[in-house]
Amino acid sequence: MNRKCSVRSVPFPRNLMSLCFIIILTTIISISFHMTYFQLQCKCHPSAVFRENFAEISNNNDDDQKEKFGSEDTLEYTYRLRTMKEIGKHLTNMWKAVNFELSSFKKVDSNASSVDEAIIRLRERYLHLLAYIEVKLEGETEQLVKHASTAKALVQTELQELQNPGDCSEAFYLKVESATCGFGCAMQHLLSRFTFAIGDQRVLVVQNPPNFYGIHDMNEIFESPSPTCSHFEVDQWQDFQSDEQSHNERFLLIKEDDEVRTRFIPQLVPEHIFDLVQRFHNYPYVWWSGQLLSYLMRAKPAVMVETDAVDFPFQKPTVGVHVRRTDKIYLEGENAAFHQLRDYMSHVEDWFLKEEMKLALKSENNPKLKRRVYLATDDPMVWKEAKRDYPSYKFLGSVERSKRAKTLRTRDTRKGLIDIIADIYALSQSNYIVCTLTSEVCKVAYQIMQTHKVDASADIYSLDFPFYFDVQAPVMQLVKLNHVAKESTNEIELKVGDQIDVQVDNHNGFFTGKNGRTGETGMYPSYKVENLPSTFKYAKRN
Repeated sequence: MNRKCSVRSVPFPRNLMSLCFIIILTTIISISFHMTYFQLQCKCHPSAVFRENFAEISNNNDDDQKEKFGSEDTLEYTYRLRTMKEIGKHLTNMWKAVNFELSSFKKVDSNASSVDEAIIRLRERYLHLLAYIEVKLEGETEQLVKHASTAKALVQTELQELQNPGDCSEAFYLKVESATCGFGCAMQHLLSRFTFAIGDQRVLVVQNPPNFYGIHDMNEIFESPSPTCSHFEVDQWQDFQSDEQSHNERFLLIKEDDEVRTRFIPQLVPEHIFDLVQRFHNYPYVWWSGQLLSYLMRAKPAVMVETDAVDFPFQKPTVGVHVRRTDKIYLEGENAAFHQLRDYMSHVEDWFLKEEMKLALKSENNPKLKRRVYLATDDPMVWKEAKRDYPSYKFLGSVERSKRAKTLRTRDTRKGLIDIIADIYALSQSNYIVCTLTSEVCKVAYQIMQTHKVDASADIYSLDFPFYFDVQAPVMQLVKLNHVAKESTNEIELKVGDQIDVQVDNHNGFFTGKNGRTGETGMYPSYKVENLPSTFKYAKRN
């Protein structure tokens, strides 16, 4: 008698339930594969937001616009590539949901080993599909490279011109007090202030805290934001009040503890570059913030010589792993949790398996990649664990730097600062990063990484929080599919056209957010929404 997966009054054996569930999931993934293949072979239909902007540019007869964005055929081509990336993103979200459900199933299934085996098999299928999509994207990025180069040149030129005006006596200025916290924290704080300076069209002047990592001035490490006007003498600075009240003040001061909420806060992107950036990048704000940080972190030649003491540049492929512990774990007010090294390394191995599948898809060989990891950590014991438990891996980095990073006494020195900068640069040069984004150091590395590739938005796995800021503009999503909330869960109802203020990516195929229509906060499926553009306009100066 054949058994079928159906609702029955007779109790169903749990291991058979597991098997049926696995078969269903395998079918779903197989269908997804064929849908992906179809999308890759035809002209795709992008998101409503992207489609609307596409139509507007396609109908624009402005030669400058067409030079920047490309012809209609080029836009259609760019369009398909973007859709392929979106398919990959949805595939990843689906795998998170599958992995979460199966892992939960283990708690009620007496034959847990069968579920473990299913997870391994389904993970391989997921990695193969992801590899297939990425292979299709390779070799088709010439236009994306052109868009990325155009956008980078545009932004960096704007920054240089704004920060180095022809007449310093006519410029508007913003003086900011740097944050008295760790380097990553200080750079994110400075980034938010710099964003305001750019949006309000001001020259940035940075006042560093005394004895910051044993140095008097950050200009000892990085080039000044404004080499032309940084020494312009100002008699009196006016305290910041608000966007409108302070806009006409020529010499504006923002103190370290001032909570500045303006129309230029993260995660907003300048309106005039948003359409261009979204043609090659799936997370425009990460790209934009990477451009700003790369400008602020232009290390002086002598500093770069000091950072060359580490294993950098290194052979590729290499995955960067950042394990942040010590004070980040035990200090009050920090929201980081302890993670075992194996939690990081499982995602490292997944990445290498996917890359091997990509190579296999492009040839008849079955290649085996050398496993390399750039390890950055403030816990020296991680090195011992890494070499003991992962003998097939080559670990790059420096145990000595980890020893110096373990205590504040040796970390908060000039040498400690150089160590942090070296780790950030090395991590940003990795092919992929596995870390916890509660660490501001990893966040900076991820942002800088965007300046080395056309689109590195998916080249990271965070074990805890997604990319976020303590103070940021709402990240809004548009509902594309209705959703009926299940009873006895904390899900919320969605209707097409609803706008959701996203709060958390739960890493299980669900977001948590607030529905603007109903006012309810709860979970909802990630595939039923799409992100809305979040932009700002530069202030106008006469």
